[in-house]
Amino acid sequence: MDTSNIKSAKYSDTVQMDGTKKLKEYVRVVMKEGDDLFVPTDEANMNYVTLMQMVADGDLTIADAD
Repeated sequence: MDTSNIKSAKYSDTVQMDGTKKLKEYVRVVMKEGDDLFVPTDEANMNYVTLMQMVADGDLTIADAD
């Protein structure tokens, strides 16, 4: 993931098969080229780790899910 091309980021909730809602399961990353990436909120995922480092450094804000 080229972090210099991130336009915006927003958490996404999902609804499980049993109807329960899982909060902040993914981060939807909109790239400047128009592509969307869906990054799982898993600390074993290097893209998620990169996003969290950008947040910690003040370089990115991830909007809450709708």
